Amino acid sequence: MRWEAGELHLVRYTILRKKLGKSSYQPHWTERRVPLPYARLILQFHYEVVHATKHDGHEVVCREGYA
Repeated sequence: MRWEAGELHLVRYTILRKKLGKSSYQPHWTERRVPLPYARLILQFHYEVVHATKHDGHEVVCREGYA
C-alpha cells in the first residue's frame, strides 16, 4: 500500500457518445493518469458495481448505490 508522491497509474474508461443523426451510441475510450491511491479507489468502486450485477442481495445493492 505504499506509493511515492507523483507516482501515476493509467486508468482507461469509456464514455458513450451519441452518433450524429442516429439514435445509437458509440463508446469512446479515454485515458487518464491518476495518483495510485485514487486508482485503487476507482478499482474498488468498479468491483462493487460488478459484484452487484451478479448478486441481488440488499447489502450488495446498497453498496453499489454508494459506489
